[in-house]
Formats: sequence, C-alpha cells, structure tokens
Amino acid sequence: MVGFVECDEKFHWEGPKRVSYNRKHHCVIFYNAFSLDGVCYEVGDLVLVRNDDSIDPEDVSNCYVGKIKELFELDKPLEPHRAKIQWFSRLSELPVFAQKKIDRFHEWEVFEDNRPNWSDDIDADTIFNKCVVKFLPVDANCELFEECSEEDGIPTFFCRYKFSGVKLIPVIKCDQDSSSLQNSHTPYENCSKHTTPKRTRTSMREKFRGAAQL
Repeated sequence: MVGFVECDEKFHWEGPKRVSYNRKHHCVIFYNAFSLDGVCYEVGDLVLVRNDDSIDPEDVSNCYVGKIKELFELDKPLEPHRAKIQWFSRLSELPVFAQKKIDRFHEWEVFEDNRPNWSDDIDADTIFNKCVVKFLPVDANCELFEECSEEDGIPTFFCRYKFSGVKLIPVIKCDQDSSSLQNSHTPYENCSKHTTPKRTRTSMREKFRGAAQL
C-alpha cells in the first residue's frame, strides 16, 4: 500500500518566477516548483497524475506517469496552474501493433511516449505524488524489478523503450554498463523482494488533448 502525505491541500508556487507575454494567454508566469498536499514538486521530478476517468483516480494502478518539463500559471480563472509533462505510458496505452512487439507483460513497465501531437499540457493540481522511473537495457532482468515496486514508499517503475509513434526504440544500448543507467536518481540496482499489489489497466488520456497550449 502506497502511503501519501496528508496535509494542507492549498496550492503554492515556490521560488522565483519569470513573466512572459504572448497573444494567446497574454500573461504567462513560469516557475521552477510548487507545493501541494505538503509535497514540493520541481521541474524534472517524476510524478503521478490523477486519472479522473478512473473509479479511483489516485490509485497507482490507474494513474498516469510523467516527468515535469515546465511549470507555469496562465492569466485565466479556470485551471490556471499548468504543467507540461513528458509522458510514460503503460503497455495498454500503446497502439496494438506496438504492444505486440513486447514479448511479455510487466506490471511496472512504462514506455517513454514521444508521439507527435500528443498533448503534454495538464492542470498541475492533478499531480498527487512523486514516483521513480528506472531506465534499463532491453535485456535487463525485469523480474527483479517486478519484485521492487516501491522505494521508500514511492512507486517505482522501469522503462526499457521509448515510443516514437511508429516504433519502439531502446532507451539504453545493451552494451552500456550499469554506471550509464542513472537518470534523475534512478540507477539500475538490486532491490529486496516483497509483494507487489495487483494492477489493472486503463488507457484513457484523451481528456488531456484539449488542454491549453502555450
């Protein structure tokens, strides 16, 4: 069971800000971090995003996985707190032809999703926890990571491929050693065994496609 911090739910921007202007949104204010539910999130953090189309939007089995690329506030009354996200999709969220390229389903595997025209702009208030994504070579022992679904109470996923929209590409070359696998504090390392929760699949992200764009 993943534990979440219970605290004041008020949203706060953190740190310095940079003001910009454009024709569409007029005033756009950029930040490097924000606090929500007592947790501070920064650009570069790997996070869980609430799936409001799910029965349990904050269930780690159903939520979305992403990395914060940008944080900003728009000059509008509804959903002004914005984040741009690098998505990491579950296998079930990929097209069928891409799913068939994966020889075995792994519950904690995600795929760096680089599909063109895929909306990356979301309401920052839908981010609800941090996570870890470990980048592995395609020949890594995935069973080892299936047995390590959390690090210090934080959900841990692994990623072997990125998806371009037409094909799967390894994120790590097989001949690279373990020292090259570190990314955002996500090294390739051994984990102690423990039971992982049963996961279900959801593949709904269309609601983000209409999000505001800069």
